[in-house]
Amino acid sequence: MDAPVNVADYKSDLETIAGARILFAHQSVGRNVLLGLTELSRQSGVHLHITGVDNANTGDRPGLFHVNIGKNREPLGKIEAFTRLLQSPSGAPYDLAILKFCYEDLSDAGMRAPVALVDAYAKSTVLIRQSQPRLRLVHATVPLRADPSGWKTPIKRLIGRATEEDAGNQLRAAFNTEMRKRFAGQPLFDIAELESTLPSNDQSAFSLGNESIPTLAAVYTNDGGHLNALGQQKA
Repeated sequence: MDAPVNVADYKSDLETIAGARILFAHQSVGRNVLLGLTELSRQSGVHLHITGVDNANTGDRPGLFHVNIGKNREPLGKIEAFTRLLQSPSGAPYDLAILKFCYEDLSDAGMRAPVALVDAYAKSTVLIRQSQPRLRLVHATVPLRADPSGWKTPIKRLIGRATEEDAGNQLRAAFNTEMRKRFAGQPLFDIAELESTLPSNDQSAFSLGNESIPTLAAVYTNDGGHLNALGQQKA
């Protein structure tokens, strides 16, 4: 598969990453992102030290250290674990850290209060900055789910009925809108924006009244939630 980007355009960015200490706290879609980054590293010839950690001492070498944080559907626990990890770093301090929630964290089976989740996350950033004032935090929107595949979805859209994914994507859209507003002007990994933006730059979305609710574009996924090779490299 051809890469969706010209890797040469991002070689200097990959070199910057190669010399930094980064903590990436995530779950399964995060692993998709790391697979894409590994492929871009291979294509560019810029070696990245990408390794999993679990409170183990990371020493002082550069690297992208990633951890499967907390449990899916329990986002408040993820925030607590992320905060503890950065308040008591093992090894040298990180230059940059990202907490990425899972689409399951905002769903009928997860948390259904998106603004309250942003509030909890915002409070954690204050605590982290108090203990790590030189750390650069990069915020992240929450990933989306794709419309269900098959013939039923277009019919439901035509007659104004919801699919089984709509309620979850509404929660995620509310969270993502609040994150963009609350942390405007700060670094943001907007994974929801890239997931919903088609190669044509059109947006994958459905209408709810006067509101457009983004969805994961089908071209970037094989199972409705995780990223395929194209989605991985774009992310």
